[in-house]
Amino acid sequence: MQAGAFKDKKNAVKQLEAVKKAGIKDAFILSKEELHIFGLKPGDAFDEIVSRMGKPKKTETQLNIKSLYYQSDGAGLRVTLNKKDGTIGSLAVYPEYLSPRMFPALPFTKDEVVKMYGNSDKTKTVTCYESAKCEELTYQLDHLELKARIDRDQATVQFLEITDLNYR
Repeated sequence: MQAGAFKDKKNAVKQLEAVKKAGIKDAFILSKEELHIFGLKPGDAFDEIVSRMGKPKKTETQLNIKSLYYQSDGAGLRVTLNKKDGTIGSLAVYPEYLSPRMFPALPFTKDEVVKMYGNSDKTKTVTCYESAKCEELTYQLDHLELKARIDRDQATVQFLEITDLNYR
């Protein structure tokens, strides 16, 4: 677009309408921030987890999946490693097994997810435990996909998972 296209308001409104017709919801947001969880994303070295989140109390390894326990009751983090190079292939975070006090940068509620990542690219209702209905927010940017599952209370984050779609 030309730089002078928005000099007069009428022209700017006309341009905005054209952009909306093309399916772009907001003409003033031109780029999305990079997708990550706690600054971590697929392709990062496994060691980055410990440097960002601290050393877990316990780590269990099964094939190329590592479960990291930061509290005693459940795995707060599950990492699938790329078999090729040992980097993070996908990363799932379970906030109920992590403390908001220890990890204040982690979204624990739907409102915090939306504040951090914006409105999702896709929202769908999924069946979760005991045939309850949960909401799944999906964000996509480049080759990365981030899913946030919201509990049936419509507020609590069950898990966040970031995946490299190239390795699916």
